[in-house]
Amino acid sequence: MSKRSSKAKTRQVTLGKKLMGGFLSIAFITMVVALLGLYGLRQVTNHISTAERTQKPSPIPMAGDFKDF
Repeated sequence: MSKRSSKAKTRQVTLGKKLMGGFLSIAFITMVVALLGLYGLRQVTNHISTAERTQKPSPIPMAGDFKDF
């Protein structure tokens, strides 16, 4: 019976270890989501910059263009 009780003691995880494991896992997930968000933001910024450089102005006047008439 002593073998069984010693194995049970080594498998016990204290509340502090559970809380720390939960905190670290949430922190890791948050870091991954933040990095993916920054990557996506950089991609959008690059695409907007490319579109601004390559697109020609529209020949159709927009609503704001009629101020001069």
